Amino acid sequence: MRITAIVGTRPQLIKLAALRPHLTAPIEPFVVDTAQHHDELLAGQIYRDLGMAPPDLLLPGPGDLRDAARLDAMVRALDAALVQINPDVVLVFGDTDSTLAGALAAHAHGIAIVHVEAGVRSGDALMPEERNRIAVDKIASLRLCTSDRAAQALRVEGLADGNLVVGDLMADLVARLASTARGTAALDAAALHIGRPLISGGFAYATLHRADVREAKRLRAALDVLRVSAEHLGVPVLFAAHPGTSAAIAAHNNDVPDGVELVPPVGYLDSLALTAHAAAVLTDSGGLQREAVWLNTPTLILRDTTEWPELLHPTGPSLLIGVDGGRVAAALATVGAATGAAAIAARASRPLPAGGAAEAIRAALIARRFAR
Repeated sequence: MRITAIVGTRPQLIKLAALRPHLTAPIEPFVVDTAQHHDELLAGQIYRDLGMAPPDLLLPGPGDLRDAARLDAMVRALDAALVQINPDVVLVFGDTDSTLAGALAAHAHGIAIVHVEAGVRSGDALMPEERNRIAVDKIASLRLCTSDRAAQALRVEGLADGNLVVGDLMADLVARLASTARGTAALDAAALHIGRPLISGGFAYATLHRADVREAKRLRAALDVLRVSAEHLGVPVLFAAHPGTSAAIAAHNNDVPDGVELVPPVGYLDSLALTAHAAAVLTDSGGLQREAVWLNTPTLILRDTTEWPELLHPTGPSLLIGVDGGRVAAALATVGAATGAAAIAARASRPLPAGGAAEAIRAALIARRFAR
């Protein structure tokens, strides 16, 4: 069974890293990277960190194209690639433009589509990722869900067949790497890579990458949230800014606030270590909010909606606050943010996710016996 896995962004590479060792005979995997995020800052580190082989095919990438033009370029490139590869199945992950482009190209050729993270919903129809998820699920042959909640969302949308709950590939990796991330060696490595000393519990960790945060008004508000967080916690906020966010800060002539330190984008292992040792995490990332909760790190989600509501307080130590600086102090108290090494050590008592998603996905693929 020939399976072509299509990736293009950091989160998709992380999920593939969890799954790839399980794609063995009778499965014949072929990996295509759309290069949506393919550069040293965003993707190159992931391949190295997780010991992944390069993709079997690296497409030219959409460059600076945006929105429909970017999607069109990726669909065209994938359409040509699939003619040459001729797989039995196309495997897509999550909700990015690479996900939708891969599904559309496969659908055009009558190739079965398997969607990993099917049924994830935020309820925000204005969110590009939400539109991508819904569109892919409608044409997928097999929808692999992270939870019963996701499977129920599909049933509500009239998609009752072809759904299977398999768990979360990102949870597999966190369960495997948590003990390493919590160690001092991992924190020291992260300190070396960002160029400053780090003390467990002596900083907060922030990332912002979504397109909406690059708008002038929302960017100012988000930076103010980071400033207030640093003031309230009494420790610096290490802001690993996405290149697009850094460019927006410069374009809008924003000053990085006092208490906030701009650091380079970090690799997966460094990010996991920073998450494990941070007094708090502040992010708009769907992946990082999950990793933080699984590592029991208090987390403020700088968005108005989330596709992972099951992880919010009181189930997990995370809250949605948008970019409202007036909510920071109360939110940090609610999620139990605390500084110092003793507070970080105490958090390790929370059970890690069970894992097992990769094995379940392999079993599901083999059971369906896709063939053309």
